[in-house]
Amino acid sequence: MFSPRTILLSLTLLLAPSSLTSAAPSPNPNPEPGLLPLAGKIPILDALLALGAAPPPKLLQTVNPSPECAAINKGELQCCRATVAGDVQLVEWIAKLYGYALNPDDVNGLNCDKDIDSCPGVKVCCKVTALNPLLSLWCQDA
Repeated sequence: MFSPRTILLSLTLLLAPSSLTSAAPSPNPNPEPGLLPLAGKIPILDALLALGAAPPPKLLQTVNPSPECAAINKGELQCCRATVAGDVQLVEWIAKLYGYALNPDDVNGLNCDKDIDSCPGVKVCCKVTALNPLLSLWCQDA
């Protein structure tokens, strides 16, 4: 099984524009980077993106709810270096890949850990932390 860090690197390379391909002339003056513009054209990509319709696997749900988060969302207290909305394309795609369907109002943490005492980022309560340090899903301010 691949680690979340390996998966993020792979997805970043697939979905982000590559500096290696920018050296060659492009027949399209405004090409769309990444694979998501190909949705609907490649059946396997559609199947992967459709995973968001499935219920989240029990394996990925937070198993250690924090007492500090009991009244907020029953999630786990995390220190995240950044938070992003659920409609950020890369976050949405990774979440769907693991079986989670996000909406634009969902707050999600990037590069999160449990080091709360020396937190240089944002303290949030996240319901799904199994994808750490890559991504924490359904977070709210702690």
